[in-house]
Amino acid sequence: MNYPELERLLFHGSTVEIRMVDVSAGTKKKDFGQGFYTTSSKTQAEKFARLKEKQRSLAYGYVSVFEYEHNPQLKIRRFEKADLFWLEYVIKNREPYSGDAEPVPEKYDIVIGPVADDAVGIVVNNFLAGVYGDKNTVAAKNLAIRFLEAENLHNQVFFGTRRGANCLRFKEVYRVGIDR
Repeated sequence: MNYPELERLLFHGSTVEIRMVDVSAGTKKKDFGQGFYTTSSKTQAEKFARLKEKQRSLAYGYVSVFEYEHNPQLKIRRFEKADLFWLEYVIKNREPYSGDAEPVPEKYDIVIGPVADDAVGIVVNNFLAGVYGDKNTVAAKNLAIRFLEAENLHNQVFFGTRRGANCLRFKEVYRVGIDR
């Protein structure tokens, strides 16, 4: 499969400086799984860093900047928009499971697609809670997709394996502060 090139510069907003990427340090049950999340939008990364610093009552956050060097051997999945395939993939990663056997979505080195920000997160959580009907039906999924289409979705570039993260080279980090 031929994948469009990723942006050369990728940004990560956080409350800490990130110079070395550790995919195992990421939070579980996120949109594309446990790993390292970036974006090609500097503004989006700064907004996320400010949000996290405000939530934790900190004076400032950080944006770490990385250069991406493509490796053609990587397994990459790209979602062009928040559609049924994107929703099903996000649900597989976010949904709380019961029992010992968790259905695991297909593992990719890199996943690219829309980010489930707070507004989108509400739609996904409502879907999982059955607000739109039985979550196993196409009708409920299509209703959730209709709500998602109204959102201004930004992109996220997820690195889910060490092999994928090895394509990132630390460039710089800078501080951002919230407007008080």
